[in-house]
Amino acid sequence: MRFIKKSFDDLSKKELYAILKLRMEIFILEQHSFYLDLDDQDQQAIHIFGVEENSIGPVCYGRLTVKESTAYIRRVCVRKDFREKGLGALLMNQLLSHIDFLPIDAIELDAQIHLQKFYNKYGFHAIGQPYDDGGVMHRMMKKIVS
Repeated sequence: MRFIKKSFDDLSKKELYAILKLRMEIFILEQHSFYLDLDDQDQQAIHIFGVEENSIGPVCYGRLTVKESTAYIRRVCVRKDFREKGLGALLMNQLLSHIDFLPIDAIELDAQIHLQKFYNKYGFHAIGQPYDDGGVMHRMMKKIVS
């Protein structure tokens, strides 16, 4: 597994297309979550994705944005045929290691309810009440960076 980190402007057209296709396959088609994935955040984000030698396109993906003193992790996903192989953990380690170099106080993410325990392992704690996001229950999670 090789991880790639790029800004929006550094993504090739093929990489951007493959990332958007992966997000649509997982969030919209597989999870039946109907929302506007193109949310005008990609242009300011760092895109981190994993590629396998014999696979077409990324097999896992996440993006980071920073606003004021908070980093936001969004669109974390692993292609269906690559799940249960530890790629989610590898991806989170990549995302968090990039954040280590940022001048921030906190990290936030919107976790699907069934993934709260996964994010707890990385020091994230649920805040607020669960909410429906495109037909999928989520919960805001936050990690204070010391």
